[in-house]
Amino acid sequence: MKRTAIVFLFCLLVSNFAFATGEIFLVDAGGLQYDILTDVTTSSGSTCSTWTTWSSWLTSVCWWTTWSTTLTSGTTSWTTFTSGTTCSTTWTSSSTTTSSCWWASIMASGQADEASYTHTVSASTVGGGMVPQMHMGDAFDRYNMVSLRRNLIDVRYAYNGPASVEAGGRQIVFPTQTFDTLEFSRKVFVPENDEFCRWMNIVTNTGVNPELVVLVIDGDLGSDNNTLIMDTSNGNTTAETDDIWLVTMQDFDGKITSHNPRLGHVIQGPDAAVGASSVFLENNSDQTKWEYEFVLAPGETGIIMNFVTGQPTIEGARQKAILLSQPAGVALDYMTPEEKSAVLNFQLTSDALLTVNSAIVLAAVGVAWLAVLRRRKNCRAA
Repeated sequence: MKRTAIVFLFCLLVSNFAFATGEIFLVDAGGLQYDILTDVTTSSGSTCSTWTTWSSWLTSVCWWTTWSTTLTSGTTSWTTFTSGTTCSTTWTSSSTTTSSCWWASIMASGQADEASYTHTVSASTVGGGMVPQMHMGDAFDRYNMVSLRRNLIDVRYAYNGPASVEAGGRQIVFPTQTFDTLEFSRKVFVPENDEFCRWMNIVTNTGVNPELVVLVIDGDLGSDNNTLIMDTSNGNTTAETDDIWLVTMQDFDGKITSHNPRLGHVIQGPDAAVGASSVFLENNSDQTKWEYEFVLAPGETGIIMNFVTGQPTIEGARQKAILLSQPAGVALDYMTPEEKSAVLNFQLTSDALLTVNSAIVLAAVGVAWLAVLRRRKNCRAA
C-alpha cells in the first residue's frame, strides 16, 4: 500500500518519467516465489521541476543537464554543473528553481521486488504461537539493490540490458556494467531443492592501479515500519557490523496481521577476508543497507555474496540463516571454482580447492586404472 502511494506521487511530480523492467519469477523448494527484476530502464530528457527531500530518497542519482543558479546540498554548494555530472542522493535544493534533469534508476537490476508463498503455510507469531493456513507475502518492496560508490556518489547498477538464464533457468545472469575502471555484474540463484535466494555481486578491476571498491547493498522490506529484529548471530536484537545473519519479521500491532514471511538475512560468513563495513537495519524501519569496502589489484576479481531465506517461522529463518552463513552443498551450486575462490565475505577457498583437488584425484585414479587395464591386456597377449 505504501509503495503504491509513492509511485502515484512520483508520477504526479515527474510526468515525463519513463520506466520499464523485465521480471523472472523463481520458486524455491518451500514454495516461496521470488520476483527478480531483470532489466531496469529510464528515458533521458525527463524533467523534474523541483528537487525535494522525498525525491532524493526515491532515486540514487540525478543527472543534471545545466543550471546557472547556485544550489545547496547539505553543507556543500554546487555551481555550473554540465551535462553528465551527478549529484548526491542526499541532495535537497535551497532554491525553487532548478534546471532540467533526468532520473537514474530508483531500482537496480537483480533486485528482489517481491517474495510470496504460492500456498498457505502455518506461521509463527511474535509471542511464539502458530497461525495455521496463512497466506504469506509482500516480503519485499525492493531488496538487494546494489550500487558502487564512485567519487562519494552511490551509482546504481541499472540500464545494462536484459538478463539471461543458466542452470536450467534457476540462475539469472546479468550483463556487465562499467564504472570507470571497474566492471560489475550479478548472478541471482534460487534453487528448486532448497529455500533461499543467493546473490553474487562480481567486481573486476580493469585498471592498472589498485582500486578501492565500496559496494552498497540496500533494500526496503515489506514489513514497513512494523519491522522487528527477532534475532542476530551475536545474540542480541541490534544489527551490527560483526553480525553474520539477522532475522526479521513484521510485528502485529493490533490492526494488521503479520503476514510477511519471516526473513533470514545472511550478510557474511565467520572470519571472512572482507566483512561488512556498515550495517543498517532497525526496528520500526523498512530500510536495509550493508556496505563492503575492499581493494582489488589490477586485473583482480572480487565477489560479495549474500543470501536471504524466507520461512513461515522465526525458528525456521534462524536455522536456515545459520546454515547459509557457512555455505556448502546446494548453497554453492552453479558456482565455478574461480567464483568460489573470488568470494571475499565468506570463507570458500577451501571448498573451491576441494573441488579442484577432487577433480585432480579422479583424473589420477582414471590414469592409474587405464594403466592396470593395459597391463592386463598385455599379459593376455603374452
